[in-house]
Amino acid sequence: WNDCINQYSFRYCMYDANIERHAKLFEINIGQYSRYVLDVLKIFPRKQLLVVHLEDYSANTELWMRKIFHFLELEKLTDTEIQVISQLKAENTSYVNKKKKRILEKTQKILEEFFAPFNKELADIMQDEKFLWLPK
Repeated sequence: WNDCINQYSFRYCMYDANIERHAKLFEINIGQYSRYVLDVLKIFPRKQLLVVHLEDYSANTELWMRKIFHFLELEKLTDTEIQVISQLKAENTSYVNKKKKRILEKTQKILEEFFAPFNKELADIMQDEKFLWLPK
């Protein structure tokens, strides 16, 4: 990652497929959510963007499905329809379902320090400190 940003623009490195392939282990460029949100906000006004915190969605899928449908101005669904949708098997989760391995505390600290400015930027954009992903 550092080699890339020393040679090219930050944005180039965010979207470069070679960086993604080589950095897949940590997904360094993918985890910089704030930069992707800023790109989207160059095209769409903030009121047209709904960012859902995965932990919130996972903890209360039915509530978040209602919020998402409302945000998209879709027809209100019945309780049964929401329950059916919420209970559907998640797709494209192979990377999530792999057995998680513990990382070294030193590595965790390096990653937290690397992502901290991006998390702060996202929390500021979203006006929600939840996006700081601080340890509980």
